[in-house]
Amino acid sequence: MDEDQHRPQPSTATPRADYSWVADEPRNTVSVYVERWDDIPKDMFTDISSSEDWEVRIPGASRRICTSWGWGTIPMYLIAFEELGYRMPFTDLETTVFRHLRVCPSQLHPNSLGFLRAFEMTDAYLKIAPTLPLFFYTFGLQRSCPKGEKAKEKRLRVRGRSWGNTDGYR
Repeated sequence: MDEDQHRPQPSTATPRADYSWVADEPRNTVSVYVERWDDIPKDMFTDISSSEDWEVRIPGASRRICTSWGWGTIPMYLIAFEELGYRMPFTDLETTVFRHLRVCPSQLHPNSLGFLRAFEMTDAYLKIAPTLPLFFYTFGLQRSCPKGEKAKEKRLRVRGRSWGNTDGYR
């Protein structure tokens, strides 16, 4: 028997990532900056922070926020910088949460980034160190549900006090 018959043949097709878990909107929304280098606001490049350790890349027409990106690339929504006050580099807690969840920031709902920012600001006001266990004691994980379905109700507990209906941390 020929040994070559039992060896697996190399695939000529590139494996495709499964994006079935991603909602329709991010999968079908093309960046407003695709092929428009001349229309990009100049302050988008300077207001985030010092650009020594990062760069802005404009995605091509086939790229989406949820597609696979190269090593070291973190796709982000502009709203995270403009409305939520995010700056580069990320804080220690932000980096710890992203690593713990094994996600890049854009895989979380922008409101979740707001919860993370609010938690850090609250901890700073209370003069306590923001830690991963304290963060996940305060906020729980919740998957997004398909359009038309209602998320299960969850009650937030902070220091023994219950805070009604919350969507949790997505």
